[in-house]
Amino acid sequence: MRSRSLGFAVCLVLVAGCGEEASSPEADRIRDQLYAADYARTFARAPGWESPRQPEAGGAHGPFIDIYINDVVGDALASEEALDRWPDGALIVKDGWNDAQGEEHLFFAFMERRPEGWFWGEYRGDGSLVAAGVGDPRCANCHSAGQDSVFAFGLPTGE
Repeated sequence: MRSRSLGFAVCLVLVAGCGEEASSPEADRIRDQLYAADYARTFARAPGWESPRQPEAGGAHGPFIDIYINDVVGDALASEEALDRWPDGALIVKDGWNDAQGEEHLFFAFMERRPEGWFWGEYRGDGSLVAAGVGDPRCANCHSAGQDSVFAFGLPTGE
């Protein structure tokens, strides 16, 4: 019985320790820049996500989401060039909501393409940091199913 209790306690510590970052100056800097730029008004909506607060299949970021893209992503999508990865500087932002009216904000997440990979940042609606960093497994493991880690929409095919 004692070993079962100890195992349960170890699992709780591991889950609690992996579920939240204490802080990330780099993620905070990007978040603050996005807020200052008023991304929800100045960024384009991602292809296929033009309508506000669409239901998210799987619900990893909440039952309803908004996805925004910066000009680097928009230019890549408009290009006639086929890509096997998103260009450096590509920035995708996702807001997760608990309701279609946008009254309960659950998550704010972004991914920024860098030469070394995607830099991830994810915050709960209360502002607490969940994950941050290049290749953070909490983000990268799920997103590995997509084309260059993006599965909400595809890479340009050049057609």
